[in-house]
Amino acid sequence: MQEKKELYQLENGQWALYPYLITCTDKGVQEKKYTDDIGYYEACEELYSDFVIDEVGKTLYTEEQLARLNDVQGLKYKDFDEIYDYVINGIVKIDSNIFAVKVAEQNRSDIDYLSIMMGVEL
Repeated sequence: MQEKKELYQLENGQWALYPYLITCTDKGVQEKKYTDDIGYYEACEELYSDFVIDEVGKTLYTEEQLARLNDVQGLKYKDFDEIYDYVINGIVKIDSNIFAVKVAEQNRSDIDYLSIMMGVEL
């Protein structure tokens, strides 16, 4: 299972996506860490001889992911898994309470499509 580290909530409650992915080796173990603060890892590298930054990469998100990120502003952290699935993968659970309007819109769209395809007016 992929760890859900790209998405986080700021202290002011806004949702954000980490802009960087750092690959580092800590005590001989290589790890990947999402971050918005490269300086923290650079400081660790200076302080600890067994910590090395191997690579720093910019994390790229699609326009759709960024638009979905905007959609979730104001939602609570208790719904993190559902918010994550929506922002990162575009998935909305059929029984979603926080995305009830989106579920209803999708159902209506599906019904309209079936109506057109079957030639039945609903």
